[in-house]
Amino acid sequence: MWTDGIVQPAPPIKRALSEVVDKLKSTRGVQVIEWQPFKQNDALEILKRLYGPDGGKAFIENLALSGEPILPLPAWTVRDQPGIEALDIEGLWDWTRKRDQFRYSYLKEWNTAAPNMDVILCPAYPMPAPVHGTSRYWGYTSLWNLLDYPAITFPVTRVDPEKDGQDPGYIPQNDSDRWCYDKYDVRKQTGAPVSLQLVARKSKDAELLQAAEKIQREIGLPFVDCLA
Repeated sequence: MWTDGIVQPAPPIKRALSEVVDKLKSTRGVQVIEWQPFKQNDALEILKRLYGPDGGKAFIENLALSGEPILPLPAWTVRDQPGIEALDIEGLWDWTRKRDQFRYSYLKEWNTAAPNMDVILCPAYPMPAPVHGTSRYWGYTSLWNLLDYPAITFPVTRVDPEKDGQDPGYIPQNDSDRWCYDKYDVRKQTGAPVSLQLVARKSKDAELLQAAEKIQREIGLPFVDCLA
């Protein structure tokens, strides 16, 4: 999955995906299938309600007891993004029902569109390791929380200033896309680890680990030393 259809991955993420896919295509026993994002907007609408069904009240009140300030990411997640609301019991039931319906429809799409696909390879985040205070979009990981699918994140490469400059042809798709694009800074993030993730269906944890080990072994991940 090259994109979730909401926020476009930054250049180093696109490069990492391309490099991994190119190697997988020439690996014996591996078939690469193009997986399209499925109802990502619906997923995000459900997530923002169920992550903070009280409108973030309990989180804010407990944080206040510590005297610590709230950081940008949790502030956005439970308080500031449009659509956050305190749900009554009927509202909670309604959004939980929508979650279960979404889980069913996503699994049905997987089983119909790509029944032989074992795992999904996709970005773990639209940017490489971000500068402090510039992390906001959670769609590439929270989707699998919503679906209750196991996922594993792994390093691939590092940001290269010669290869990973801003795309001159970039056109923002929405406010979230523009926000992430503006927060990517190839100079500040040069050398930052670039990671991807692998996802499997619910309860397929063992198969997911086997697939990750095979990919790592067959194509030699990570392509550079991401720990140095």
